[in-house]
Amino acid sequence: MSIWELYNQKLRKSFYLLLLTVLTWRSYMQDNPNSISAYPAIQAWNDPFFDQCTTATCYKTYGLRIVDSNRVFVYGAGLYSFFDNYDQGCLITENCQEYMIQLDNSSEIYLYNPQTKASANIIAIDGVAVLSNQGLQSSFCQGAVYFEEAELESPPTDSGFIGDMEDGTE
Repeated sequence: MSIWELYNQKLRKSFYLLLLTVLTWRSYMQDNPNSISAYPAIQAWNDPFFDQCTTATCYKTYGLRIVDSNRVFVYGAGLYSFFDNYDQGCLITENCQEYMIQLDNSSEIYLYNPQTKASANIIAIDGVAVLSNQGLQSSFCQGAVYFEEAELESPPTDSGFIGDMEDGTE
């Protein structure tokens, strides 16, 4: 399975984690095929199923997914989407894909300077867009200086600091 089809970077069951300068871009050929055409999502790996999607621009690789995690700090992120089936026409409207950062069942997530290129929504939480790119255009990207998802209902119960590896082991 290629992680380049469903997401570029994923954290799962991660606690007290610091990421510095996350950088990634989506495959140029999407949406021919889209993210879910080439490889099926695997529930055991907490892959995205794109259940909230209703448009072709939605079924594209997430730049960053944070799942079942607490107290994650991201200092600097450049997550780019330049093409739609090798065509750059989507850059005119800055809408090559619908979502770039997905937070699922996570709290105390701190994103400092998340920057995206041509993603209609910068951040979605549990499948719902919470930060649109509208009005956030800088010289090249769209982004925010700071974003916080800070609801922590109970302390993390997992003793690990790194979280699950991609093969599902801890």
